[in-house]
Amino acid sequence: MSDDKTRLQDHSTVRLRSRVRTYRARTRTDRSKSKTFSEHSILQSPEEWEHIDEKELFQAGTIILENYRLEEKMGNGGMGVVWKAVDLIQVAGESRDVYVAIKFLSKDFKQHPEALKALVREFAKYKRLIHPNIVKAYELSRVCDIVFIVMEFIDTIPLDEFIKQHPNGIPLSQAKPIIRGMGDALAYTHEQGIAHLDFKPANVFYEPGVTKVIDFGIAQFTEVSDREKTRFKGSGAFTKAYASCERLAELEPTPCDDIYGLACVTYELLSGKHPFNKTRADKVKLTKKFFPPPPINGLKNKQNKALRRALAFERKNRTPTVDKFLEEFFLSKPIASTLAKAVAGIFVLLPLVFFIAFLVINSKMPSDKKVQEDKKVQEIENLPAIYAKTIEQASSDKHLVKLNELSTAFMSADKARIESALSKLSGADEALRVEVLESVHVREALLSYYMDESSRNAQNEAFPKAFQLLDEALNIFSAYPKAQNVLTSHKAELKKLKEKGKEKRLKTLKAKYRQYLSAGKWLPDDSGDGIVDVLAQIKNIAPNYSLLKEPKLHQAFERKIRQLVFAKGDTTLPIKDLFQAWKSLPHFSKRDKERLQRTLNFVWLFYRKKGFEAKKRGDKENAIKYFMYILALDWKKEVNRVMAKQVEDALAELM
Repeated sequence: MSDDKTRLQDHSTVRLRSRVRTYRARTRTDRSKSKTFSEHSILQSPEEWEHIDEKELFQAGTIILENYRLEEKMGNGGMGVVWKAVDLIQVAGESRDVYVAIKFLSKDFKQHPEALKALVREFAKYKRLIHPNIVKAYELSRVCDIVFIVMEFIDTIPLDEFIKQHPNGIPLSQAKPIIRGMGDALAYTHEQGIAHLDFKPANVFYEPGVTKVIDFGIAQFTEVSDREKTRFKGSGAFTKAYASCERLAELEPTPCDDIYGLACVTYELLSGKHPFNKTRADKVKLTKKFFPPPPINGLKNKQNKALRRALAFERKNRTPTVDKFLEEFFLSKPIASTLAKAVAGIFVLLPLVFFIAFLVINSKMPSDKKVQEDKKVQEIENLPAIYAKTIEQASSDKHLVKLNELSTAFMSADKARIESALSKLSGADEALRVEVLESVHVREALLSYYMDESSRNAQNEAFPKAFQLLDEALNIFSAYPKAQNVLTSHKAELKKLKEKGKEKRLKTLKAKYRQYLSAGKWLPDDSGDGIVDVLAQIKNIAPNYSLLKEPKLHQAFERKIRQLVFAKGDTTLPIKDLFQAWKSLPHFSKRDKERLQRTLNFVWLFYRKKGFEAKKRGDKENAIKYFMYILALDWKKEVNRVMAKQVEDALAELM
């Protein structure tokens, strides 16, 4: 911490930080710009954004929005420049993980507000993606006229640099976890309705055991060509060597476009070369140059065919899903169960047993017909014993095969195999379960799996799944006290982590509530959520949280509803939403209930008057709208049944 404090007081840092703060202070003299900074919105009046000199901003030590200190430049790209930065809030909290990556985007957004709005919407989707193979996105904001994205910092190298280090490619055994990680990330986002649309080696970060993909759904909004200045189509920027023919033709993008990019990266990873020498797909399709790509040495014929199918130039011929590509490429066909094989073996043996028995009987039959028949009957009576021995042997073989299969799977470090083996173990007999766990190596591998998976789920805030895994492990290791102690201790640590995360989220939501309240942002808009959403999130996390009990909260609802009543235009819909949110609050004192009922009465009487005025002047449409609206409100008719009956009669007359 002392080193951080020293660096923060560096002369150049103070000068640059003061310069950035000068921009902020200067904008506060203008009311509209003050709103921009106070709400941290990147959508309001981009033409009025103040210019900032990039040479001054992009220097080590610069403080961005008083939250991030730039450390070192990590690289340039089509999207802009990427810096490693220190999150000063995490430093203040003495967190171990203080680094973030900040991607400063090009200034095209300033000249093209529609692209900026689309970016905000896509970033909101990207931020919700929680997956071990996807780089987390934290924030989308701006400093003056430069938009930036704050992301998880990954201390690894991009896959394009890794491929350059291996010009002849890497073997499939080494590439398999990388390909699997990339595929899992894409498959997950496709399930969420999001496509990457710029999948290439530079957007994958890798080191042994870690594969992370970045920029889902973002790249398409980072560059606007001159042709698109008048109307934004959402085609955006992408690397043409990894783009499908449909993307190059600017057709409506689909997840199938990512499969072409994934196949290109997979081919390049295994061979060291792009399948078409980085020639655009539409040109290869037209000229047939570099087509078909050479088969990769070391792959089976079916695997090369799977790659070629994923590289198809037309969607109708291309592999339809990522899961299908992985299945075809890794040849992961379902394998018949050992039991089925054993039973099949028995039925194969039965005819042989009959035939041998028949030969034995015939070879020993004397000339006397009766004696022959007696012996034949005796031999036939002995056949069930032969069957029993054969079945016993087959069952013994089946047990050993099953034991070996489960033990090998648990020690494979392959998540899919381990989960499949666990499913089989749960349905196995007790003797087999005990025998599997007798191996120290199996126990260690299985314990490691449960510890790692529960930790991964906890880091992604999927605590119910994490605790479910640990309970499952405690049940499996019920006969092993040491393993149980380790699991119990780990579960206690995760519970502490959950509570800390809960407190942190509540603190963040409380700050959001104060910010939105001062800005009057009650309902969500294109830039994100509002007070109503924040309160719902707080209620979901902690129904007894102190903020939900504040009397000022009920007063704020009343003020906002009364303000909307007298606003211009049709405000009935937001008023209805606010009433619904207000009534869903978990804590009401007697005075709060009276305030809610008083506000309902006021709105009811106001719109009743508006309805009759509209009816009197012949405005049937508005009269019906006002009458139907107030009758839908939860208003106690006992307060004035006469007025309620008048409204119902007037509405019936108009309808």
